[in-house]
Amino acid sequence: RHNLELREVPGGRAFYIDGSLQFDSRDEAVYHEALALPALALAAARLKRPLNALVLGGGDGLALKRLLAGSRVRSAELVDYDPGVLELGRTEFAAYNGGSLADPRARVYTRDARRHLAYPGAPYDLALADFTFPEDLAGCSLFTRAFFSSVRARLAAGGVFALNALSPDRFPAAFWSVYRTLAAARLYPRPLRVSIPSFSAHGYGDWGMFLASPKP
Repeated sequence: RHNLELREVPGGRAFYIDGSLQFDSRDEAVYHEALALPALALAAARLKRPLNALVLGGGDGLALKRLLAGSRVRSAELVDYDPGVLELGRTEFAAYNGGSLADPRARVYTRDARRHLAYPGAPYDLALADFTFPEDLAGCSLFTRAFFSSVRARLAAGGVFALNALSPDRFPAAFWSVYRTLAAARLYPRPLRVSIPSFSAHGYGDWGMFLASPKP
């Protein structure tokens, strides 16, 4: 099991998994809006209908909050394998995520993302992957061509996939490896770079994400 830690910081709280910062409440909006909003805007502009969304990881409910703001998302599934993070999402983090895990449009599953994608179901118009920084082979298994292909297989035509990646500052080789892996899975990736003060203060550098789709 992972070590989950909440720390009080001046004017807010910070959440760590195994000593690695996941979010600081004072600037989490920078990260979660960068992950969710470009993908949401593109999917809404392309598909012009209420969207079916998927969040993989993100048990804190903060990315889900951004998807459920407004009326563009009709339904959302959130899948996180860690029941401890989901419990925090429902309790300690509810003040930050607006109670998103209890929203009637949301269904929450405690399971592995790969297992969830293997189940049959309606296509997703929008998928977000909000995984922790990969520290071992198990974590890297969520950044493979096989995994990205399983996401692609569940996307609607013109659907959009947004992915939390790594720092292009600190780990440029790994960042561009993820880019090439998305492309190898026939997802057309566009890189996104964002400066998050709390991440920079921890020495993580600017942070990187990708916006990708089966449709260029």
